[in-house]
Amino acid sequence: MTYAASLPASPASSSSLIPTRTRPSIQRQAQARLQQSSYALLRNVDCTVTSDTLQLTGQIPSFFLKQTAQELVRDVAGAKRIKNELEVVDTLAL
Repeated sequence: MTYAASLPASPASSSSLIPTRTRPSIQRQAQARLQQSSYALLRNVDCTVTSDTLQLTGQIPSFFLKQTAQELVRDVAGAKRIKNELEVVDTLAL
């Protein structure tokens, strides 16, 4: 199940695309937040940035952690949308 959350657009923003030069910065910020989480399994979540979306991918053992990952990166500066493609799997598979 995939969830995409649209973040409110800033009034000064006239374009819905994330400039190419800022994509690595957004990716680093999101990855750093997940790495600093007290939930060790969130440190394995992958972050990628496309034209207007910060995408989370990987496998985790619960819907709670899926939502937690999304909340941790929700207010990363420059991210316009979040696409949460984390797959919730049986803990024995991890």
